[in-house]
Amino acid sequence: MAAEVDADSAFRVPGSETLFSTDGYLIDFGTNTCDIGPDDERFLMLRNSGVGGDNGGRYILVMNWFEELRERMGN
Repeated sequence: MAAEVDADSAFRVPGSETLFSTDGYLIDFGTNTCDIGPDDERFLMLRNSGVGGDNGGRYILVMNWFEELRERMGN
């Protein structure tokens, strides 16, 4: 998500936008299932293979995700 934040008088979030779908990816709020590379050039998400999934536990590396995010945000 990308969110507009107004913190002038009281903290408010007047608008937000979904940047991409997380369908098919592992979302577990008790553990780290995603991370950003130390150089801010990579983003790692774990795909949920489920029982008998066909992805075999592979990792998918997305290169230059920050540049794509900037383009989507119009910056």
